[in-house]
Amino acid sequence: MQPHASLDDAQEAPGAIAPISKLPIFLDLQDRPATLAGDTAGLAWKAELIAAAGARVRVFSAQPSEELRALAARRAGDDRFQLVAREWTAQDLAGAAIAVADLPTLADAAAFKAAGTRMACSSTRSTRARPAISISASSSRARRS
Repeated sequence: MQPHASLDDAQEAPGAIAPISKLPIFLDLQDRPATLAGDTAGLAWKAELIAAAGARVRVFSAQPSEELRALAARRAGDDRFQLVAREWTAQDLAGAAIAVADLPTLADAAAFKAAGTRMACSSTRSTRARPAISISASSSRARRS
């Protein structure tokens, strides 16, 4: 028995998993709140994906992209999807099972992640149960400020 096979060895094995650029995760979001923030086409795709998983989605965007507006139009009448035409606030993250943002700068993304972490800690203290929360924040435009 070999101590540790290398990734190259694993790639040659039948049924082996090849390297991937992103880790797919599986979250039970059925009937759970999801908070998203930003205005990009990529965020619209993520919002649609999270909504398809059964989450109650709120997207905060002061200037929604064409894709976000189109998604909101397709979801018109669906009380599980809401496009809120304003910037996000830390309080918007309270109780979210998942929080995702695509914001203009890395500083904005860091602020979103920090606010989500604070809200998760606050929720933990008040309910005495560790909430299942996933916080993801990025800047597809990657300007530093």
